[in-house]
Amino acid sequence: MTDISESFGGRHTSRPILIFDTSGINRLADDSESKILAAGLQSSFFVRVTESSLSEILATPDPTRRKHLLDCLKRLCSGGECIVPYQWVIERLIRHFTNRPTSFDWRKVPVRCRQYEAEITRQQIINEELAAKQWQQARILRKQFDDIYKKIQVNLEPLLNDPANQRPSIGEFIETSKRSIWTLGTILYDGFARKPCDEDVLQSFYRLCPPFRTLLIALLMAGYERCVRDIKRDQSYRAGRMDLLMATYLPYCHQFIGTDAKQLRCLELIALEGDVDVYIRHYDNLRSGITGI
Repeated sequence: MTDISESFGGRHTSRPILIFDTSGINRLADDSESKILAAGLQSSFFVRVTESSLSEILATPDPTRRKHLLDCLKRLCSGGECIVPYQWVIERLIRHFTNRPTSFDWRKVPVRCRQYEAEITRQQIINEELAAKQWQQARILRKQFDDIYKKIQVNLEPLLNDPANQRPSIGEFIETSKRSIWTLGTILYDGFARKPCDEDVLQSFYRLCPPFRTLLIALLMAGYERCVRDIKRDQSYRAGRMDLLMATYLPYCHQFIGTDAKQLRCLELIALEGDVDVYIRHYDNLRSGITGI
């Protein structure tokens, strides 16, 4: 198994790297054997805690519940590390590629965040005011995300509802939506690089950078699920905003753990289409596997 942790400035580890979705952290925190399981995880895995999960937990309104979840993060982080928000990941990767395209290696771009690790451990800044701000920001971002796809859906509905047109399957949609990927990629790349790029540069970055690929495919999946899928016939890949954006982290772990079947199904397809070797795993499956540790 490839050791990718050392390659981008994280702690050196020869253990498989594990990332929990926030749903998986909630399940672990509520497990009657949570502390024992966390110890077992640390002996067999290197756990990465994402800032995205930390932000979702910080937005928990109930202070007792929030403290319970933060203490679970603290146990996970004690033998692992925390990594920066998904948008910072993409920004850093784009800027490194822009500055050094011929020597670019996404694994060498630092994503560890010691400040978040320190706050998870000490919990000095976290308070009710911060929790309220996090909750409000999450609500606004979720609405903005949903509104984008609602507008697209309104424009597509006349075409898709025409009896002469058959709604595509997810495979057909991905195959015929390469132009959409380049459009989305251009918007992201130009914004973070702060200068326009041509399609050759974008395609080169897309090929060399798995986190960028998985993020773009996740956004494409959101469009299919919310605007195109035949809800009466096709299987659902419905996932919320943050559940989808967690796809950016898939290349940074060997196993990704969650509890929502639709999200896990969605991430499995994203990993497949993005050529990322990661095991998308339900928490219950992980738990049964480590019970004997």
